[in-house]
Amino acid sequence: MKRRLILKKESFGGLFVDTEIGKREFLRPDEYESKKQELLQLEDRAGKVQIVDVTERGYPLLTDATSSPNSFFWELTKHCIGTCTDCFMDSNSPRWNQAEISFSEIEEIVRQFADLGGYSVRLTGGEPTLRQDFFDIVDLLNEAGMEVGLNTNGMFDEKKLEQILSRGIKDIRISLDGPEEVNDRIRWSGNYRGVITTIERIAEYNKTAPDPTKPTINMVLMRSTMLHMEQMVRLAQGYGFKISFGLMRLSGRAKSDEMLSPEEVVQAAYESQRMREELGLPQGAIRVNYDIFCEGVQDGKRRKVSGYAPFPFDNSKCPLGTSGLNIDAYARIAPCGYFVNAEEMMGEDIRGKDLLNVWHNSSLLKMIRNLTREGCTDCGYYKVKCNGGCPAMAYFLDENINGRDPYCIRDVNVTRIAGGKPAGR
Repeated sequence: MKRRLILKKESFGGLFVDTEIGKREFLRPDEYESKKQELLQLEDRAGKVQIVDVTERGYPLLTDATSSPNSFFWELTKHCIGTCTDCFMDSNSPRWNQAEISFSEIEEIVRQFADLGGYSVRLTGGEPTLRQDFFDIVDLLNEAGMEVGLNTNGMFDEKKLEQILSRGIKDIRISLDGPEEVNDRIRWSGNYRGVITTIERIAEYNKTAPDPTKPTINMVLMRSTMLHMEQMVRLAQGYGFKISFGLMRLSGRAKSDEMLSPEEVVQAAYESQRMREELGLPQGAIRVNYDIFCEGVQDGKRRKVSGYAPFPFDNSKCPLGTSGLNIDAYARIAPCGYFVNAEEMMGEDIRGKDLLNVWHNSSLLKMIRNLTREGCTDCGYYKVKCNGGCPAMAYFLDENINGRDPYCIRDVNVTRIAGGKPAGR
């Protein structure tokens, strides 16, 4: 990845990003002007410094979103070798029979995205590495100076893993839903052993790599998996991996009878903090939805916030639609990937479109930016430990995207579940 120093003018002031060190800094108006002058005076700024002011392109500074997208969550394909019972996409469904976006079309969208100061792309699917041009896409993103993340099932041979590692993909997130018997019942026979082989290879690589990866095990939290949280934390730590526990989303092949209750969601958060304390782990080593027992205020990625954190970076809502875009394998935008099974919630195909115009004028994005947070504004967890829940869950449960996330823990007796230990607010 080539280094980019990106300065984006925003209604709150500005956003400065240094892609080489992963730095993101929020600037007030006077700080923006100071940073702009600093960058303009750099002797080696050519090809590295990028200053984006959409007002110079005839667009206003948005107050309900960043004025151009910062990140893409890009579903490269709807194909996968898996048969997971909880697949929110319903990968390999017969209805996914259209021609998927081509490399040349991806290239044009990336060109526009980079020109607008976009800097982060997470590749997902289906299984993104199944695309024949997957590594061409990664090379394209690296050349454009993007931070590239990968969500994968981890079922690939040593040669493919070597190619992934050699291209500098650091944020690799591999799905694993419990010990072998549990995981393979949810996913498919032989998946566990294949994934563990990949995990072992990454762990071995990291022992001597001058710039090691930052791998994560992604585990879906549901009735079938919740009892195995501790075992999976210990497994992840044994290999030097982080672990992320994400609540099952009610889309695609996922079934409502696997949903946790709000009380169980609190129990999962408590278990995560108990394991952090028992093993002496930092907060980032274990991530979980509704992380209410950890210390410190968090942002949308559950990191502690320090200093200035303006809207839309104040943890008041999901970043998709406000600072990032979800794009499906047919180049359609969506509020997030969980909506791919709801045609009425899918936006336009952006191939051949002006990306900045789409960002400012899409009726779908305008709707998402104006969602209410039912029962949130007077809740002690809102913005501090919770960003208002998941609109997709509210939508799929009762077709009300402005409704309350069924996982919402607001009414749970947290102190009782934690054995007298209060949650931080």
